[in-house]
Amino acid sequence: MADLFHKTQWIWEDKTRKNSYLGASRLFHVPIAECRVSLSIFVDTMYKLYVNGRFVNAGPAPFKKPVIMVDSYDITPYIHQGENTVFVLAHFIGLDVKFNFADKPGIAALIKIEPPGKEPIHIPSDKSWKVYPLSAWNEDTLKMNWALDFIEDIRIGDPSLKVLSYYAGEDYGRGTPPSKTEVEKLGREPKTSKYPGLNIRPRMVPLLTWKKERVSQIKEIYRTTPEIHNLRDNSVRLLAEYTKPIYDVEKYHLFKSERIKLERKRGELGYSLVYDLGRIVAADISFHVTSPSSATLDIGFSEILKDGHPDLFRLGSHYYARIHMEKGVNRFRIFSYSGFRYLYIVLKDFEGELTINEISVHNRQADLRYIDELEVEDRLLANIYNISRRSIILNTQANTLDCNSREKGTYWGDSLWIADMVGHITGDFSHMRRLCYGATDELPENGFLPSNLYGLGEVLFDYSLIPVIIMKNYFTYTKDKKTALDNLKTAERIIQTFRSLKDESGLVCLKDYIGEVDNEKGITCRILFLDHPGTSWHCTNTTPIDRDDYNAGINLFYLYTLQALEYLYENLSLEKSVTKELEDLKSLIRDKFYMEEVGLIADAVNETKVQYSYSQIVNALAVITGVIWGKEASFALKTIIDTDRNTWISKGTPYTYFYIFEALIKSGLAAMGIEITRKEWRIMLERGATTTWEGFRGEHHNSYNHAWSAPLPYLLYKGIAGVSPIEPGYGKVKISPCLKSMPRFAYSFSLPQGKISLSWERIIKEKQYKVHIQLPHSVKGYFTWEDTEIPFEKELETTVRDKE
Repeated sequence: MADLFHKTQWIWEDKTRKNSYLGASRLFHVPIAECRVSLSIFVDTMYKLYVNGRFVNAGPAPFKKPVIMVDSYDITPYIHQGENTVFVLAHFIGLDVKFNFADKPGIAALIKIEPPGKEPIHIPSDKSWKVYPLSAWNEDTLKMNWALDFIEDIRIGDPSLKVLSYYAGEDYGRGTPPSKTEVEKLGREPKTSKYPGLNIRPRMVPLLTWKKERVSQIKEIYRTTPEIHNLRDNSVRLLAEYTKPIYDVEKYHLFKSERIKLERKRGELGYSLVYDLGRIVAADISFHVTSPSSATLDIGFSEILKDGHPDLFRLGSHYYARIHMEKGVNRFRIFSYSGFRYLYIVLKDFEGELTINEISVHNRQADLRYIDELEVEDRLLANIYNISRRSIILNTQANTLDCNSREKGTYWGDSLWIADMVGHITGDFSHMRRLCYGATDELPENGFLPSNLYGLGEVLFDYSLIPVIIMKNYFTYTKDKKTALDNLKTAERIIQTFRSLKDESGLVCLKDYIGEVDNEKGITCRILFLDHPGTSWHCTNTTPIDRDDYNAGINLFYLYTLQALEYLYENLSLEKSVTKELEDLKSLIRDKFYMEEVGLIADAVNETKVQYSYSQIVNALAVITGVIWGKEASFALKTIIDTDRNTWISKGTPYTYFYIFEALIKSGLAAMGIEITRKEWRIMLERGATTTWEGFRGEHHNSYNHAWSAPLPYLLYKGIAGVSPIEPGYGKVKISPCLKSMPRFAYSFSLPQGKISLSWERIIKEKQYKVHIQLPHSVKGYFTWEDTEIPFEKELETTVRDKE
């Protein structure tokens, strides 16, 4: 495919402008109905694809040139014998954002027609295509925030909308479709170019899948000031302006119809409507409105309400789009997607009767089959699992994202856990594989990976180490030797970078590297993250993590990474080893940071300290890496978990609990994780969560859909079900369930080979557990309970006695 795709030409219009939209079309002939037709495409920066007026999909996966990944579609279901049209709606951002660095705009595409028994016909992008500058979008708008794209400001009366009505009629239109002649007058020959030096690959992760959902649940209708606010401060003004609910007698007539009819006379107040989707979604928005006059439609979207209204201006972010409608039919689909639960529809300046015929959201997620199922008697735990699962699904798009709203960033810390869970609840580990190659693609000469792939970010030292752990985990789960070897040098370079930071003590020392950075593209600073407490990014009600040198956190992360590299050396049968280094470092960390009188690892130790600080994440890492073990580990874990009593412990966000759960599993205390989950995640449910929040209570945090806050699935398949590979690839698995964690339990998830199911039921009178396990056909299992081990294949039904 790469060879063929190199032959395509990049097409665009003559001018390069930031925040610009362009249409590109190609008419092609299909000789017989039995032809198979496919299309490969890449666009800088984003696209939506239509064939014969019907929406197909959107892309590409976030990228950083020179590496690009080409999307391929089977468009046979959309074509017919005779003349057909491909249309690409492309958007060039032109500024650095969280998921992309600005480069040159362009569309590269290849249509392939395969008549039965004949040579395929290839139609590349070139001067035979037509391009259409889409001035319906105002280019001079502000960005949503520092990390994201521009606010959309759209003029439906612009002549270029005819192009969308004609080529993308499923989503755009003003009533009577324009004629082919009208549209062709707007087209022009593209500017073509070549882009040498690209590393072209097929898309490494699943395509997106979409589901259209009509929005009908109105929460409230208000009358509001008729003033149309300046676009640049509209989100703030909409939150602050005067509103009053309409009378109940009016609500009855408005709410009983799927179509909402609003009447306004000149000089009267405008309308604002709040829609509640019932749960957070990741989607873009479309609407169909019949207006009696030209009118302004503001569409706001938010995860939460503030004083009864969607919060459209959260910590400096603007969550809305503006559409300038015309008299008559107005159908349009917003280009960008976001994460939200509430819609705010504001209509102020129409005169007469306006009809909202339809508002819909187009839900999107990676095209994966989620096969996990949980059955427990505890309804609270089941609900926590449901919001955790939903966060994982929504934040698994083309990348594993921190959130769908504020940043859409592919952070290493988040992705380590999200990709692991996605793999184990779908059996597809491709997102993890892409992360392995992403580290190699983006590792700079200085060896410090940015915290975020493909776009803006800072260097977080602990995150720079995480790709090595991801590589180890991916090989452990899949036994994909090629990927491990392809990226092994990257792992070694990362290790060498941090090895060079050791001083004469043998410990990693960061003091000369932390601070502001002004000479690296996209990098604003270098800091030690670990978790939020003490960074001031998101204020938390806990004591800060101490990040001074010598620092236990970074040394423990480096040790964790050394152990991952040693695992790869050993299981790839390479004659290399870092065993001595990691054992020496383990001893140094224990000698330097373990405070025997407290029974914990101190965050930081140096000659100037008169009092030491202690945190959850540092001590969890100490258990994971084996710096503390046995009774010491049990004591440390019980101490850091009880932050109600031990208020001097720095409590992490939900992200830290991945590490706590991993430490509990290693110490044979997985059942404690269930009690922690019930206690800590309950408040999210009580406050209305439908996805997991960035912080437990939502205070000071502005993401209400964060998969880094969803460790319960990980705890269940690794700790409670107790499934772990005996050898890389899950060909042989050890199953050591935590039977005492709950009286009845049934859980299904996935290995690369297929679905695995485990269930048990406690028989109280006989002090026994009935256990049932089903494995994929090619996997051999070893069930262990206390001093019992039972080898089996495919299925096991057994009864074991509780000796206590």
